[in-house]
Amino acid sequence: MLNEFFPELEIVDVNRRDETYQFICHGKKSCAPCPQCNTVSHRIHSRYIRTLKDERVFGMDVQLRIQARRFFCDEPDCPSSIFTERFPALCRPHSRRTFRLERGLLRLLRGMSAIGLERILNNISDSTLLRMLKRSERHRIMPDPRVIGIDDWAWRKRKKYGTIICDLETRRPIALLPSRDVNTVCAWIRSHPTIQVVARDGSVEFREAIRLADETIQQVSDRWHLFHNLGKKIEDILKQRLPSGEKILLEPDGLNIERELTDAERRKWTLILAVQQDAKQGVPISELVRRHQIDPKTCRRYLKMTEPPRIGRSHRRHSADVYKQDIVRWIRQGRTTVWMHRTLKRKGYARGISTFRPYVARLKKAVPHEININRRIIQKVLWEDEPSNKPLLLKILDIHPFLKELNELIRSFKELFEAATSQQDILRWCGQAERMNETKLSSFATYIRGDLDAIRLGMTLHWSNGMVEGQVNRLKTIKRQMYGRAGLELLRIKILNLT
Repeated sequence: MLNEFFPELEIVDVNRRDETYQFICHGKKSCAPCPQCNTVSHRIHSRYIRTLKDERVFGMDVQLRIQARRFFCDEPDCPSSIFTERFPALCRPHSRRTFRLERGLLRLLRGMSAIGLERILNNISDSTLLRMLKRSERHRIMPDPRVIGIDDWAWRKRKKYGTIICDLETRRPIALLPSRDVNTVCAWIRSHPTIQVVARDGSVEFREAIRLADETIQQVSDRWHLFHNLGKKIEDILKQRLPSGEKILLEPDGLNIERELTDAERRKWTLILAVQQDAKQGVPISELVRRHQIDPKTCRRYLKMTEPPRIGRSHRRHSADVYKQDIVRWIRQGRTTVWMHRTLKRKGYARGISTFRPYVARLKKAVPHEININRRIIQKVLWEDEPSNKPLLLKILDIHPFLKELNELIRSFKELFEAATSQQDILRWCGQAERMNETKLSSFATYIRGDLDAIRLGMTLHWSNGMVEGQVNRLKTIKRQMYGRAGLELLRIKILNLT
């Protein structure tokens, strides 16, 4: 079993000293090639003990004590007359740690700084760990990228920015640039002629850099940024046109919305309709029973039904029913669910808020009550097309009629992403936004017209900048760990090589 971990060594003995396992071993081969001229030599000059550290086993340190041999080099023109046998699968020349241990240390460096790891290990310095990082950078081989995502990151917010580039096919960062100016990004893209698609946000610098580097590259505008930018414009409009907060009276008639059928109810209703359809064609009950495999009494009941069935448990007494009158009175007064729960806890109510909240929500559907809303709630209701928000949406649109056109604009913008979208569809939406005579929406429509091809590809292709945004978030964490102690080179190594 040990030979699988150390294929170049023959284990002679295993000792335990304090908290360390010592493996006594030597090389398996009787000869060795010269590292200078590659001539194989069998003549042994001398032997010495070489000590290597390996990964811990069962909480114990592992130490390899190798009886290494020195050989004579028989090549007259070789600059080395004596050389030491090497173990290329085990460690580097002159190293005191195996490759396995170095890989384990590099994995630990993914989530913490070198100084923090030094404090934990106690037997290796932060300088040694940093040298290992820089050495691993030299051996990194990256494939030629075809589809990339690009985004900026802040050295110092609103002062200085850099650029991160990721391969969207391998989902790995491949470059970290010191700035986001057009010349820097353009030069990097030109040095990688295999690039065909670039996903980006709405940055003008990135758009121009990609165009200057290669006009045949497809630029894909990120979908999330499109929704985010439109949301910011709508938020600005609501700040100008709506008060910061207001109260709305919700009537029970506007809240009694029929819930959607469950899967079981939908299957049962489909069976009922099939039975009724066969009966209209003159099929007798005996044949209906056999064809649909149901009881005769059930068949007659199905023939009389005019509405979908409701499947559910019978009503059980709720733990808060004792306080129902108080809860209804508080709902009319506009009290919050948290306030009601805290008040009832002082009266002896023992259940948690997660049990109490659904009970209050059901009562609110039958009790007229006032709710406090602000611009954020209104924007959320306008964006989210949920049945539970429909009564509140109708009430808001009734109070503020100008929001009807804004709600229709949001709905049509979402539809652009749900179907095969052409440039004419996008331009038609831009015209709809400009006809609202809102400066914010007109500027957003102008931005879309200026980046029309990239936005259309963003609506139709599946590439996005989501993975790049995640790498930016990771970069921020690592940058803050290193703040004041390191620069771009070490940051690049930790971002690119420890992914």
